[in-house]
Amino acid sequence: MWMYTKNGQLFGPVSFEEIVKQINAGVINFKTAVYRSGEKIYWAGEHPELKGYFTNAPQADQSPAPKPVPASAAKAAPNAAPKPAPAPVSDLKGEMIASLNKEVAEAFAKKDYAKAIADLESILELDPSQTDAKTMLDVCKKKLVAEGKAVKKTPAAKKSPAAKKSPAPVAPASPDQRQAGDREVVTVKGVEFAFRWCPPGTFIMGSPKSEKGRLDNETQHQVTLTKGFWMQETEVTQKQWQAIMGYNPCHFKGDNFPVEEVKWNDCQEFCRKCALLGLLVQLPTEAQWEYACRAGTTGAYPGKLDEIAWCNDGIATPPHPVGTKKPNAWGLYDMLGNVWDYCQDWYGDYPSGSITDPTGPSSGSSHVSRGGNRVASDLRFHLNCRSARRIENDGWEGLRPIGMGFRVVRCQ
Repeated sequence: MWMYTKNGQLFGPVSFEEIVKQINAGVINFKTAVYRSGEKIYWAGEHPELKGYFTNAPQADQSPAPKPVPASAAKAAPNAAPKPAPAPVSDLKGEMIASLNKEVAEAFAKKDYAKAIADLESILELDPSQTDAKTMLDVCKKKLVAEGKAVKKTPAAKKSPAAKKSPAPVAPASPDQRQAGDREVVTVKGVEFAFRWCPPGTFIMGSPKSEKGRLDNETQHQVTLTKGFWMQETEVTQKQWQAIMGYNPCHFKGDNFPVEEVKWNDCQEFCRKCALLGLLVQLPTEAQWEYACRAGTTGAYPGKLDEIAWCNDGIATPPHPVGTKKPNAWGLYDMLGNVWDYCQDWYGDYPSGSITDPTGPSSGSSHVSRGGNRVASDLRFHLNCRSARRIENDGWEGLRPIGMGFRVVRCQ
């Protein structure tokens, strides 16, 4: 069962999805989210379903908590490694605090006061009555200041400078209050990722038999998405890819160009590394992609094609900077043209009837890509760049997949 602590109280059991949501939203710390199965305790960072998603996750320590040192002793000998704070009554919280105290001692011995501060704050989140932890927190903060380093404040401690007279922060709108196209920006490693809200709804996926360029794999069917989602405003740019992955795979380089020449598996690694940095994202499902592309429209294109899409270039031409054509009705750019977008689903036939929250076939040989790219092959650009157009492609083996890119959705 998954459990977590907040303000010294133990909550749970809760679902795995709720744990991910709360960690991603910054409501709880991954160090205070655990799964208990019999005698085994998993921290969020080491559980098989989350392993590798969070860094510096402490290993579960089953040893009993050592006896505390009085606050006076800690003040008298500030250079000594701190002794663990006492464990609370709850066995589970006691085990968590014992493990964190071990990390505090190791960090203090290495003079890594920033890490010691983070672990001590986690202890106080578990049990605010830990007076010795408070004392050692003050000691570590003073040592960090003595080294000429600023103490990193927790989000709760941040305040706007009085001189700026900034208005009080407004709580994010609940899903029921959000409007289609609402925008949120997340900054990771100094690079902004913008997302647009796509509300829950029902639409007709696929194309009618009368649509020009229609293929047999576009069978129309009704799809209901019961949950809204945040779709990335543009395709992932080369600047964003460089910041997360540390290299640029593209032949045609430009910070604001969409990243291309990547394969489906490369996109999965990008998402995994984003999670390590606190941004939980994944490729959109095919249904999410088409729903977001259409943005309430029912025709072949979500607007005038030449106004919303780069799709009439020659072969071996560079991509265009993202966001330089008009967006669709929900503020999403380049849903058609420029580069294809990989989706999370395996490629397969559509169902013949209505379906709710589809995620595609359970297996397959390759995944789905949507949206077309910038190349006007045989003057069929207007047929490739349609809301319903779909191909199967994971990136050609042994070749540089020019024209293949992606955008992400935030995990809810």
